[in-house]
Amino acid sequence: MKKIPIIIVTAANPYEMGIQYGTQARSWILKARDYYREMFERKKENWSKVQKCSMDFFKEVEAAYPEQAQEVEGIAAGAGVSVEDIMSINSRYEISKFPKLPECTTGAVLPEAAENGHTLAFKNWDLNIQVREHIVFLVIRQPDFWMAGFTEAGQMIRDGINSYGISLVSNNLQSTEDHYGLGIPVTFLRRRILYSKTFQEAEQVLLNSKRTISNNIMLIDCRNGMARDYEWYPSGADILEPEAGVLTHANHFVKCPERDALTGRPRNRDARLRELMMVHHGHITVGHIKAALRDHKYYPLSICGHPGDPKDPYTKDRATVSSMIVDFRANEIYACIGSPCEEDYTLIHPKKEEL
Repeated sequence: MKKIPIIIVTAANPYEMGIQYGTQARSWILKARDYYREMFERKKENWSKVQKCSMDFFKEVEAAYPEQAQEVEGIAAGAGVSVEDIMSINSRYEISKFPKLPECTTGAVLPEAAENGHTLAFKNWDLNIQVREHIVFLVIRQPDFWMAGFTEAGQMIRDGINSYGISLVSNNLQSTEDHYGLGIPVTFLRRRILYSKTFQEAEQVLLNSKRTISNNIMLIDCRNGMARDYEWYPSGADILEPEAGVLTHANHFVKCPERDALTGRPRNRDARLRELMMVHHGHITVGHIKAALRDHKYYPLSICGHPGDPKDPYTKDRATVSSMIVDFRANEIYACIGSPCEEDYTLIHPKKEEL
């Protein structure tokens, strides 16, 4: 079983938080930097040009979320790399206009559909299989607050949950409105959402943020049994509500399919995930969710991802790089790095993990 690197941050101010993160995660941050430098260079993009572009995004973050900009500076100092390197890792989604690969299957189960009346959030994160080598699980713990979730080393938390029960899981989307330009990189937006105390606050952060490209964000209020999905594009957001206490999403626009810039792709992982959940409706357990996240129907574009035909650039490197299930009321997160059919889930207790 691949061991999950768990990074625990307890410092009181943003810069020192970054120092702790960067120091502990240094070896994985170097892997992340080298991976993206090589990726951009394969695309004939000079790394120094990428770094310069990332600093334009840094100015946006500095203006909107200065504490996160300070944290970036701390991560760079702790890891012994440049701020440009850390910003390039955090802005890779925006700078690369994201990889045109299926990227993630997400879901939520509300109390009416679950066996124990809990709210469950879950995700399979799909990306290039090499990304597995620099994924970390980040726990930020303050005296009266915590947040936890997966990310690429050096990035803000990508998907996770906080001590108020606010959880988010996200998917890549590409709309016909997407364009090059400046806004808040989605890593920083998601981090800001995970500071929210209520579902309403998280929703307003999402809806009021400046963006130039699309992203799908599923918000879950695990304390109050709510979930909503936002297919978010530069000029607005289409909202999807749970049906019978189940909400699922993948990497295409559902409410207005005409918004999708990548036509002709399979549109089945969200429907398949819902199908697997509804078999156990009213009695869904973490075990049922694990089984669904290991599903291989529609391979190579299945919920549980594995590389496909080496001659197919669309699927040859695509794999599930991590999987996560959140049960807030039980104070439990089930997590693995790699395809969940090949890895056992590690049980993480965000409030109890030791330094």
